[in-house]
Amino acid sequence: MELSHFTWTDANSEGFGQIKIGKFKDNEIDLSDTQAEAMANNILRDLQDGKHVTFRID
Repeated sequence: MELSHFTWTDANSEGFGQIKIGKFKDNEIDLSDTQAEAMANNILRDLQDGKHVTFRID
């Protein structure tokens, strides 16, 4: 299984910009500090731009 997140807006509810975060290993995803910081910054930027963020497990 793999975790990803994508953003969407009220005008574009189909979403866009899906970003794969990582694959689960033993029910966890281990991110480096750099990866976690980049993901957090991307999410915060999207929220500041008025977008919504959804996480998906595939």
